Amino acid sequence: MTTKLTDLECRALDRLGGARVVIVGDVMLDVFVYGDSHRISPEAPVPVVSVSEERDCLGGAANVARNIKDLGAEPVLIGIVGKDQTAERVRAALDAAGISDRYLTVDPGRTTGIKTRVIARGQQLIRIDRESTNPIDKETANVLRRALVESADASSAVIFSDYGKGVLGPRFLPELVASVGNLFTCVDPFPLHGGAYKGVKAITPNQDEARRMFNADDAHLAEGERLAAGLQAQLDVAEVYVTLGKEGIVYCDRGQQPLRFATRQRQVFDVSGAGDTVISMVAALRGLGIDAATTCKLANRAAGLVVEKIGTATVSQAEILADAAGD
Repeated sequence: MTTKLTDLECRALDRLGGARVVIVGDVMLDVFVYGDSHRISPEAPVPVVSVSEERDCLGGAANVARNIKDLGAEPVLIGIVGKDQTAERVRAALDAAGISDRYLTVDPGRTTGIKTRVIARGQQLIRIDRESTNPIDKETANVLRRALVESADASSAVIFSDYGKGVLGPRFLPELVASVGNLFTCVDPFPLHGGAYKGVKAITPNQDEARRMFNADDAHLAEGERLAAGLQAQLDVAEVYVTLGKEGIVYCDRGQQPLRFATRQRQVFDVSGAGDTVISMVAALRGLGIDAATTCKLANRAAGLVVEKIGTATVSQAEILADAAGD
């Protein structure tokens, strides 16, 4: 059973082409190795995978940029890469997606993040991470800040995509937030950096991240509404969006009771990148002044379509419209 789009939702989607969103954060490459497995290795109790395909996908902040692009808005990506082959693969993937690499700064002392997932018979067997996690230095932070100030003037929103890999963090993030004035600023948070997010307009944690940020060990605090309200007060941000997977999204605005927006039950194949889809929709629409309820409904629908795909995926306006029409 499908749910039709309301007139407000249709008009909101139509306006996405006028959004220009800056994304600052940890740029990565997601590599998916696909194959089949019929036997266990004689060397160790692990499956032997015969590889049939290997695919590069944009990851981290770069996947957020791809989400913005595929929604029909304009992304501006700002981040750090190493002087390595992985960085060249990231640039090639950006070029294929029609996204500029103008604001990717090379730091020879860092490794470009790469996450390699091995998948056989639809199941992920292992993930291998190669990355730098040390905080960037002041000089590099200043490069990011200048790029952000330069690109923010003609933009409607800024996303800070924090995966805890050292590009964003407590030392420099407040300066970056302050440098964009009254633009709609939104953070996909790394739980250990919660104190650095004061001053942003919105945060979009999933339920597990929200629990860790709010130190919610008690069972009653696991409830999405309590988490959203608690984080809103604790961090003093205007808007909190807690994503709850199949339970939808809980939204809390300053001084208001939290609201839950349900999502339609779907077949989940891979949750990789669903959070990137949510924050992309939130930043693009709220930056244009679209109301939060419409934003949550469209973010729910978009994320639901993404988890039906295998790999780090995105969703387009056309797919959203087709889903609403029941195609």
